[in-house]
Amino acid sequence: SIVLLQLRVGGQAARRVDETLPLECGCVGQETTGAGGLAKALRTVPVVLDIAGRVAARSPGAWIVDFTNPVGIVTRALLDAGHRAVGLCNVAIGVQRRAAALLDVPPERIALGHAGLNHLTWVRSVRLDGREVLPELLDRHAGDLAAAAGLPAAFLRTLGAVPSYYLRYYYEHDRVVAEQRGATTRAEEVAALERDLLALYADPALDTKPARLDERGGAFYSEAAVQLAASLLSGRGDAQVVNVRNRGTLPFLDDRAVIEAPARITASGAVPLPVPPVEPLYA
Repeated sequence: SIVLLQLRVGGQAARRVDETLPLECGCVGQETTGAGGLAKALRTVPVVLDIAGRVAARSPGAWIVDFTNPVGIVTRALLDAGHRAVGLCNVAIGVQRRAAALLDVPPERIALGHAGLNHLTWVRSVRLDGREVLPELLDRHAGDLAAAAGLPAAFLRTLGAVPSYYLRYYYEHDRVVAEQRGATTRAEEVAALERDLLALYADPALDTKPARLDERGGAFYSEAAVQLAASLLSGRGDAQVVNVRNRGTLPFLDDRAVIEAPARITASGAVPLPVPPVEPLYA
């Protein structure tokens, strides 16, 4: 069996604190990275471990597919506690779908060379039917990719990779802090959005996806979750980008660390695939 786990301890009110308190110290206010991310992890890990313990008691050997942020830390906590767990994020599938749209091909023909920690990753390879096309994408569509990453197109071309949009909090730290001070927090935006959506959902005649749902984020999570669950249950052995034990994949990290990278998904779990040397990312 598989349990999909996504929760937010403290709701949007706690998120608002994560997004504002670090600004008082001149640090980025964000709910999954930096001080805010650590605070969220401290609130979240005990609750997740309690739920996982109840899952194990009811269904020994069940898989836990974790969407709960910060996914890397939460997945590490689950694995360290002995649970069968795989972490999942929608950043990779979002880049895959964006690349497929730019190339006007079906997404299943696109494979990514993706490496890093959850929310702090770089796409260093985009293969179309096995052929490397990232240089072509950066040459022709750097503007589109850069807009999604929140970074300048020239920077992506120089880097030769597509960073996760969360890396802007590090590449442009001071600029982001300046933007965040005095701005409406994402927590406040989401709280208002959720109120509107719940009011729409209260209408029994509603039978279409509300347009405002597109503003909530989390695109393609459902597709990624179904793909991962199907592979864990069937053992089909395909490659998917997940959060998994490092196991020497990134040699400068501990083997027990949790990284986000392509992995072979079988009924026994996720095994990370070899990653080309990543010195340019950390030198």
